[in-house]
Amino acid sequence: MPQRLFSTGKIGIFCDTYTPGVEKRKGEVVKIMTGTFRVQPFDAKLATSIDDGLNDNSGVRAALFKLNHPDPKPHLDRVNFTLACPRQNLIIFASPDTDTSRVGFLQVKITGIYARTQKDVDGYALVFQGSFGPLGRTELEYLHAWHRTQRFVTFEEAEPSLELEDVDDEGADEHAPAPRPKPMWDEADDQLVETTGLTDKQAAAKAKDVREKAHRYPKKAKKAKKGRGR
Repeated sequence: MPQRLFSTGKIGIFCDTYTPGVEKRKGEVVKIMTGTFRVQPFDAKLATSIDDGLNDNSGVRAALFKLNHPDPKPHLDRVNFTLACPRQNLIIFASPDTDTSRVGFLQVKITGIYARTQKDVDGYALVFQGSFGPLGRTELEYLHAWHRTQRFVTFEEAEPSLELEDVDDEGADEHAPAPRPKPMWDEADDQLVETTGLTDKQAAAKAKDVREKAHRYPKKAKKAKKGRGR
């Protein structure tokens, strides 16, 4: 079953900031944008929409709101969430009544999700980061227009892509064999250890000296100056 950050459509989202960056992908490093997005007000219905959309017992509603009641839990300042959210397509609408989307951001990586309270504002704000790109001129212009304003977004799970599989160290197999270290000298130089009784370090230094001497060009013999005839 597809997973969506929100199961309901046209969620009102503010774009607070956006910054350029790069992302490692298989075989290349691409330029991307990372935006900081905010859903405010974030109520019990929207928290339930996340739980239903990700369908993996995320527990967002239970963490923030009273049981069987839409009121926020007291004495909470900020709650961080680590949600198993696959890459999303963000289909963006100018208003909740707009039928057609002008633009969409594809293969968006969702990270850094947290809910926080704000002084003099009731309820929570949900904040998350979205990384996506590379972008064309239309997408860049739209992102700039979205900055510090609200748009309405429908989330869809993006199709899996081999190019977008994470290749950072966090996804590395800790049980994989370590790469073989580069030897200090050629394997043939091991004979120096056996035949001379030198230590490994001494043998490596001697082997290096031998190789350097072997690559030096022989000095050219100076031509004898012809004497002038008398």
